[in-house]
Amino acid sequence: MSKTYHYKGSEYTVKENNLKQLRILQPLKKELARLSFESTKGIDRKILLQYQLKLRQLNLEIARMKERKEDFTAKEKELKDLIEQYETDSEVATLNNFIESQNESVMLDLFFNEELMRKSIPAIVDGDYSIFNYDEDEFYLFAGQIISDFFLSMRKKDSNT
Repeated sequence: MSKTYHYKGSEYTVKENNLKQLRILQPLKKELARLSFESTKGIDRKILLQYQLKLRQLNLEIARMKERKEDFTAKEKELKDLIEQYETDSEVATLNNFIESQNESVMLDLFFNEELMRKSIPAIVDGDYSIFNYDEDEFYLFAGQIISDFFLSMRKKDSNT
């Protein structure tokens, strides 16, 4: 069943993804990428990258040990300890919170881009576009939900391929 959205008493349903829709939405995706890059390019992610590298290495070692039918319980404990350390590291938490706030800001910038919304929303949903009022907060809440869901569905499709 297709997702529905409501705005000013009208119902809007999600269109089926097709190439024309993706072509129309490409500027939106490019703007999201540009804004994301601009808002996070100066962030020092060294600590996050160090954890990621250690996690990958441990997972690889565990997989190899499993293949060789070796005892990997010590490595699993090391992995569990590293995950716990990551989850309780205040520097990591602060950095992740900052990155998340930057992402939220980027999405708001995207939602408030009237030109992109005029092109994008009709490409995503079917319904009566004549009632859209680009000067109302209600419209941007409506559009924001649609765009958020669109990007989430695109991420899901990308991760499934």
